Order: sequence, then C-alpha cells, then structure tokens
Amino acid sequence: MALFGFDSSIVPDIDFCQKDASVIESEVITNYQNYYYLQTQIQKTLARGDPVRLFLLCMIYQLTVQRSIVDSTGKENLIKYAHGDDLDNIGALYGPKRGTRLPAAYAGTTLQFTLSNGIALTTDSIVPSGTLAQTGSGVQFATTQDINIVAGTTNASGPAQALVAGAAGNGFVAGQVNLLVQWSAPFLTTVTNTTTSGGGADAEDDDHYRARIWMAPESFSVAGPKEAYEYWAASANPDIIDVSVWSDATVAGQVYVYPLMTGGQLPDQTVIDQVYATCNADDIRPLTDQLFVQAPATNTVTANVEFWIDSAKAQFESTLVVDCQNAFQAWITWQSSEIGLDIVPSRLIQMLVDAGAKRVVVTTPPFTVIDEKTLAVIGPASICTYGGLEEK
Repeated sequence: MALFGFDSSIVPDIDFCQKDASVIESEVITNYQNYYYLQTQIQKTLARGDPVRLFLLCMIYQLTVQRSIVDSTGKENLIKYAHGDDLDNIGALYGPKRGTRLPAAYAGTTLQFTLSNGIALTTDSIVPSGTLAQTGSGVQFATTQDINIVAGTTNASGPAQALVAGAAGNGFVAGQVNLLVQWSAPFLTTVTNTTTSGGGADAEDDDHYRARIWMAPESFSVAGPKEAYEYWAASANPDIIDVSVWSDATVAGQVYVYPLMTGGQLPDQTVIDQVYATCNADDIRPLTDQLFVQAPATNTVTANVEFWIDSAKAQFESTLVVDCQNAFQAWITWQSSEIGLDIVPSRLIQMLVDAGAKRVVVTTPPFTVIDEKTLAVIGPASICTYGGLEEK
C-alpha cells in the first residue's frame, strides 16, 4: 500500500442501525401480529393486500429512510466514511496548519525573454515581476520576480507561475509558452519557456486528505521522526502519493526526502521546491537537520510475460484475455506507486491468475530488491503475450 492510500481495512466497519428493508418489514409485521394477539387472543396473519399491512408498509418505508439517514450521519463523523465538508470538520480538530485541506497548487516554469532583433543594449533592461506570457491555448503565466537582462546581453531567464491554480497549467514543453501578453520592458520581442511547466495540482481530494488527517498526529513533534517528514512533505502538493525519507546513519543530521507523484510520475523542480519550502520551514525542520529534497532514482526493467487460459473456459476466452491484459497494466501501475517497492514476479502471477489465467510464465523481470531511495519502473517495451487455450 502506498503511504497516502488510507488503508480502511485497519479500521473496522460499523453500522449505527439496521437499514435492511426486508428485516425491518419482518420485525414490524411480526410485532404487529404479536401485539394484536396479546390484545385480542386471536391469531392474525396480515395478507399481502390487507389494508393494515399496506399502511404498515408505508411506515416501514419511512423507517428505512430514517434509519439510512441516521446511519449515514453517524458515519460522516468518522474518518473512514466522511466526505467533503464532513471530512473538513474532522480535519479541523488538528487546527488550521495540520487539518486544512490543501488548496489547488500553481504550475511553474522558467521563461526566457529576448531583446528586439537580438541587439544588446548598453544598459540593463528590467522585465518586471508580473509580466504575462501565454500558450497558444490561452493558459497564462506571470513572472514572479524582476528579471534583469544585463547590459551587453540579449536575453535572460526567470521563474514564472500560472495565473490559475490547478493541473491545467502542467505539461507545456519548452517553447509552448511563447506569446507576450503584457509587458513594460522596452525592446522585448520574444518570450519562451525553457522548462516543461509542472507542479500544478487541483485541490486535495478526499482520499489524500483523509490519509493526511490519519497521519497528522505524527507531525506534532516537528519533522524529526521519519513519519513527520512524510506528513509535511505530503502537505506540500495534493498530487504527492508517496514519500520516502532516508538518512545516512554515518552522516549525522542529513535528511533526504524523495516525493512521488500521482501515476508514478517523478516530481519536477517546482514540486521539489514546494516540498523543500514546506519541510525546511523554521517551525518544522529540527535546527540540527540539513535537508535535501530529490526525485527518487529509477530502476527500469522490461517485463516479458506469457499466459494461458483453461480450455474449459473457452466460451469466455476473449473476455478473459482482456481481463488478463488489464491485470498486467494494473501491475505496472502498482509497481510504480510506491518508492522502494521490490519487484516481485509472484505478485504479477497472482494478479493474472486472479484475472482468469490458468498458467503464467514470467521470463523477466526476476525478483529484485529495491532500496528506499529508488522507484521501480516497468519499461514501455514490456509485453504480455497470450499463449492460447490449454488443457488441464
């Protein structure tokens, strides 16, 4: 299980009241018939069309709805079941710093500004903070600081941030942010982003927020313990799904933090800066710690797998083949969902058998131990081949 995938199995299921309409109906009808006998000493069985039974069925419906509301309301007070505003109220128990849902994050990139006709000036030219540039699709970025084009040079670069928070600002490769929208520096003619924009994220969803609330108590001793660094790192960006924290026992005080993004993506520089700023804050990082935030290393392997289906299930062959191929893709996703997750071929075999395969042969990869600073990645050349039907 990835660190920020809340494991509901460790918290027991609970029901606050009986909601099964058939059980409630049986109880109400039986109670009525028993009470009728006590009052009249006459055995009475309510037929399906009996007016009394029809009246009681109306009441049973109301009771069922009411009990469902009671059960739902009770569960929304528990971290395992709460959603939306109810979950926000549970988070509020930990205060505004630890218990607040993370807002959407702004994507960032680096913009390079070039002077007219590539002619250097004899004096510095300042591109002021807030200068706007945009993509062809209209996504705008603004510089976050003054950028100085030094006398004798023709261009300079500096950081910029999307005007609108969210994941929509991610993924613009170098050269796509290339339209000047508003500027006051003289002689500017061109702008372009030199890095792929990234670090933008939509507001924290319930699952990620629920897991952070679950971990919040780990943060009360600042970021000294491993779990506290994990909590604060995950609080830097809503798209962080896993964090690995490592410290060399032979080098006192050095702490390395490795974040991992949704979909097994490595963090870009924007996210690394966000995590560093959060964990390095004076009221979070222990005074004696020296903090390093890095993308995890990767160990890329190629998977070569073949599977067969029992001939007794020939009528379901096409469906089972699709299910097994989907299981293979699910294994690839799972393998890159957590830093330091060992490559275990038997896990792949289990998933394919569960999906309907009779026999599975994994040629590669072999069992591989992955350390806590590394992410196992299944390469794009990986294949899962269907071998056909096979007798028992």
